[in-house]
Parts: sequence; C-alpha cells; structure tokens
Amino acid sequence: MPQKSSRFKQLSKDDRANIERWTKEKKSKSEIARLLNKHRSTIGRQLNNPKHLEVVSWRWGYYKRYFADLANANYKTNKKKCGAKCRADVNDGLVQFITEQLLKKRWSPRVSIQYAKMNEMFDSYVSDRTIYNWIRRCLINIRSKHLRYGLRYKIKSEQKENVNKLGKSITERPDYINDRSQFGHWEADCIQDKNNNAILVMQERMTRFFKMVKLEKKNSLCAFGKFNRWIAEFGTAIKSITYDNGSEFALARKLPIDEYFTRPFSPHEKGGVENLNGRIRWDIPKSTNLITISPERVAWINENINTTPREILKFRTPAEMFAACFTQNHLHMKSS
Repeated sequence: MPQKSSRFKQLSKDDRANIERWTKEKKSKSEIARLLNKHRSTIGRQLNNPKHLEVVSWRWGYYKRYFADLANANYKTNKKKCGAKCRADVNDGLVQFITEQLLKKRWSPRVSIQYAKMNEMFDSYVSDRTIYNWIRRCLINIRSKHLRYGLRYKIKSEQKENVNKLGKSITERPDYINDRSQFGHWEADCIQDKNNNAILVMQERMTRFFKMVKLEKKNSLCAFGKFNRWIAEFGTAIKSITYDNGSEFALARKLPIDEYFTRPFSPHEKGGVENLNGRIRWDIPKSTNLITISPERVAWINENINTTPREILKFRTPAEMFAACFTQNHLHMKSS
C-alpha cells in the first residue's frame, strides 16, 4: 500500500520568534507547544539544538539562551543540502577525464566514456547522452563550440496550431490546390541575409514559374506592395497564395485573393518554394549581403531559372508551362 503523505510542517520564522519570546517569559515546552499547536518534541528539538543557542551573561553567571535568528539561519543552511546531488558532481573524475580528452585530443564524449569503461578507470559511468545534456545545461566546463558538430537539436515532429492567427490555416486548403491540378495557386517566401535584407519570392505551384524582387525593407508594408503589383500584373492567374507565419506576411489577408498559412515550424508544407530557395542559393549564397545584389542580377537569376528545363515538367521550362496554362485558361496579362 502507498504510504500516506506526511502532514508535518516546518516551523515558520514567526513560530521561532514566538518560541524565543515565550522562553524569555519562562513558559514551559508543553505550554509553548499548545500555543503553537505543535508537538512537544518539536519544541524540545528547537530548544535543545546547540546551533540555536547562544551564551549570554547575567549578574549571577552565564547561561545558554534560544535565539530565533540562529534557528532560522540553521534551517536555511540545512535546506540547501536537501535533495539528490547532481550526478555531474558525483562523477567529477569521469567528467574531468572527458573534458581533458576532448580539449587535448578531440575525443568525443562517447569515445572517452568507452575508453574509460574498457580500462576500468572509474567506479561509475554515465551515458554520452547524459554528458550532452549537462553541456546544454552548462553543468560542466564543455561548451557547444568545443564539439565538432556542436549540439544538435531534434526537431519535434508533432504539428502545432497556427499561433499567429494571420489567416486561414493550410489545413483548410482545397485538394485541387494540394494536388497541383489547378493553375493559379502560388506559394510565397522570403530569402534574407544576416542584416535582415530580403528578397521576396513567389512561385506558381503547378508550373513552377516564379517571380522574385528585392524588398526595400523586410516588413509587411513592403511585401504587401509587391504582392499588389504582381496581382495587378497577372490578374486572375493569381487565385491564392500560401505563406508561412513570418511578420512580413501580416497584411496578406487584405489582398483580394485567398490566403493560406502553414503551421509553425512546418516549412515543408510549402515545399515548392522552399526547394526553389535552395536553387536560388546557388547564385546567392547565404553569406551574401543582399544589398550588393543589383536588381538586374535578380532579374537575370529569375529569368535563368524560369527558362531552365525541369524533369518534373517533363523537361519543359517553367516559363513555357506558365505561358501555355495562361493561354489555355484564356487569361490576359495586365499592364504593370
């Protein structure tokens, strides 16, 4: 049977102050216990603990007297010692060995632990995963920069609700958009550098045709203006756009088309434009300062990729596919 939880409560600071006052008034332990509604043994332990007493003098000699401040200080000191000790402290020798081998010989924690086990160097061991957890919590003198690959974090696989509530969730997107069977549905994203400069990219899902343009500032107002220009240019060839939850798309719901937003931490839900971004990064590496990229260079990259044959399009180009679908749907390009 499970044991019943204890109802015992530690004496409070006020309780100890009352004990000190009542002992000065020569009250007995039993009387103090009754006044505090505590057991007589609890009061006895308080008054008989040498750490709670201090020698005081009076005219006939010396005697020991209970002080609440000493009792409170002793309680706090003992409280710090409660609980299980961190295993990093218990296995200090092993941790020091792993640290030395890592910094001097570049051994990984796993190699150091296995070497120590084979040579029976210590009495107890921990797993390499425990060592990495200690590194994350800064419990030992190893940091991510000391490791060859740093600290890797597992990406959570579970889907989360769209916390930003910018618009309709991608879960509401119709099947004819999901299976790319209807022309005119796009995906949008931003490529940015470490200085927060950005290029806006928008790709048509069926034909893989895309448009890209530099943003003066990476904010929702600039992105809203570019989308309006593209909608004015392509007209009804833009029926919907799927975005992520970036702040630059906060005004997307004001556009005169359908909008959908991916779930947080789920870039694969607009995988077409994500794959396109990887292709653009061949010409604009991540280390590039986007300010140095001219509009002419952006236009050249745009045209070059749109005129490159794609296997998924049976080796036709996105530009050819877009033009064919545009004509087939009897659409007319508006003047920009």
